[in-house]
Amino acid sequence: MCWPRATILLVLSLLLLSAAAEDDFESFGEMEEALQFDDSPQLRDTAYPDWFKLSFLDLSEDLAEAVAEDKRGIMVYFGQQHCAYCKALIEVNFGKDDIVAYTRRHFDLIPIDIWGDRELVTLDHEVMTEKQFAERERTQFTPSIIFYDSDGVNWVRSLSANLFSVIISLSRVTSSRSPQMSMGIRSKCLRV
Repeated sequence: MCWPRATILLVLSLLLLSAAAEDDFESFGEMEEALQFDDSPQLRDTAYPDWFKLSFLDLSEDLAEAVAEDKRGIMVYFGQQHCAYCKALIEVNFGKDDIVAYTRRHFDLIPIDIWGDRELVTLDHEVMTEKQFAERERTQFTPSIIFYDSDGVNWVRSLSANLFSVIISLSRVTSSRSPQMSMGIRSKCLRV
């Protein structure tokens, strides 16, 4: 009996997903609990972790400081008040010790409020509000994260809390390859 390619790919994908799920969850009940999610607006704002960078919102200076500390670049986090998905990203993804350790070692993370009126200086030295910057970068969904490499290049963007783990994994893979191969992978992956 010959199985259609689509069926084989589907089965392999499901096996890979179940293997990944086994790594993150100790039991099916724990996985089921994690998948239950209340996306109604939050009554309270989610506090940023204390390791998020306290920035004067001059992204060029922030990038220069990150590079001086031998980091790969900066991550600009776009969020908003009362956002259930922002809360999930901060509490779930940024609640994992390996993600926090990796992020802190390789990036400075700068939080931006997509509705904010604080003045910001972009990497190309334009002055605008947080809201204008979020609009310019087309981050209509929260949370969104834009990774900028050490040269200030918009390396990859994530428009979902669930993609964050994938991007960190991708970053780990590309860091172990040659710079030329790494740039090729970066230019093809997860550009939204």
